[in-house]
Amino acid sequence: MKTFFVIMLVASVVSVFYEEFASLQVMAHNHYESRHDLLTSSTPQPDHLSVILGLTPKELSLCDEYIARAYKESVSDGYRLGTRYDSLSVQCISLAALLFLTSMLGIRAVTKGNINRNRPAQ
Repeated sequence: MKTFFVIMLVASVVSVFYEEFASLQVMAHNHYESRHDLLTSSTPQPDHLSVILGLTPKELSLCDEYIARAYKESVSDGYRLGTRYDSLSVQCISLAALLFLTSMLGIRAVTKGNINRNRPAQ
């Protein structure tokens, strides 16, 4: 039984590192928040040098209406997907913390049970 709890302890620690690595790998090139802010901000946007970071409403007004609407919808979809991914990441780390705590308590209970069993009765 102790082996099971040790494996769960290792899995809880490894899963946090895996989640962070996967999160960085997936979200490193997705600027969903900055693109969404460029479109929804009511303040005047300065002309920026890179369209990779998103298009401003001024730049979208130069595009065809169909393209501009598709861009706005894709930015909105990307924003919703990115926020849900962040939420899922927090939930996974919370679950790993719960698994870590449970496995520590399990190891302690199993070890304490073995000590009491090996003790001679008086």
